Amino acid sequence: MKEFTDLLAGVVGLLWVALAAYIVYRFGPGIDRILKSVRKGKFFGQEFELDEALNDLEKQAQESASEMQDAPTVRELGSVATDEVPEANHSRVYPDVEKILDDAKENPKVALLLLANSIEKELREIYFSQGQIGKPKKFSWNFAISELTNSGRLTNTQAHALRTFTRVRNSMVHDIVNVSESDVLRAIDSGLTILFTIREISRGRFFIRHAEIPIYSDPDCTDKKSGIVGVMINARTATDELTVGVYPTTRTYEAGQQVAWEWKGGTIWNAGYYVDPETSEKMTAWSESYEFVGRPLQKFG
Repeated sequence: MKEFTDLLAGVVGLLWVALAAYIVYRFGPGIDRILKSVRKGKFFGQEFELDEALNDLEKQAQESASEMQDAPTVRELGSVATDEVPEANHSRVYPDVEKILDDAKENPKVALLLLANSIEKELREIYFSQGQIGKPKKFSWNFAISELTNSGRLTNTQAHALRTFTRVRNSMVHDIVNVSESDVLRAIDSGLTILFTIREISRGRFFIRHAEIPIYSDPDCTDKKSGIVGVMINARTATDELTVGVYPTTRTYEAGQQVAWEWKGGTIWNAGYYVDPETSEKMTAWSESYEFVGRPLQKFG
């Protein structure tokens, strides 16, 4: 009985070998095409080749960095490559980068999403620091990139790098293509180069210093204006120079909020005065001013 069982097992094994050989013979070209397309997918209806996209991303990231004088590279600021140790002194400068590098060791996809969030924060800061009067603009990656490129804040190379990073990130997160850990780490390396490059782009940063400041119509601060309050804003330039101003607003703010540099068109408020909440001096807030309507950067899309 044992001999019969062994014989049957041998026959079944030979049949499987024969079947495999037939499949390769009959469908070989098709299988080859399938294997070659494993790392391909469709994104918004367009053919997507991961290896090619990663190569393009690396090239565009380095080219965009080279366009910025003294722009730091990934190697200078810490790499997530498996054969290198990130330089701790640089990662401490940027807490978000330290978090990205730590997460990349355990879950590269999570690190990639955190990196995308950091890049988006930089884009928001640049985009909403330009000063806008009228209807507030909505934010999206593509629209912001186009606007900043048209205004000369981004170069064409930087814009291409950002768009390629977005494409690669989306494909990896949604598993449109076959993704290995090393692929994600390559995307993070290039993304870090892009992040540090756009951090070199000059922009103003605006923070609420005091909110709900009573505003008066007279220099002696006896006739309080109705329907308007003052908001004191710290404005920091790209070189970290600080200017402080008080502006009319009907909105509610909190001290410490970072805000967009946005103004409501139309009504111009006449001269306003206030009592400085820090020195108790009576001061001129503005001679004429539009209403400040800057949105907190962390609260809108």
